[in-house]
Amino acid sequence: MSACDLCQMTDFFWEDQICGASYCKSHPDRAMVVLKRHSAEPTPQELEHMTAVTQKLWPGLTFRGPNSILDHFHLHQE
Repeated sequence: MSACDLCQMTDFFWEDQICGASYCKSHPDRAMVVLKRHSAEPTPQELEHMTAVTQKLWPGLTFRGPNSILDHFHLHQE
């Protein structure tokens, strides 16, 4: 991953080729899944995969797209 703000402050506890899972450094009680490919727009397949990962790791929690770091796509727990 390149050196954007999100890349620099994210340590994954789980990852695959598409995304990585972590807890937000700004809000440590909130989970997030980060697209490993540095892009603001995931492909439909990447978004589907990331959504599946959120439900596998945190069943029943709700996630939304980015709101403060807009240049690197991630799903953030609401």
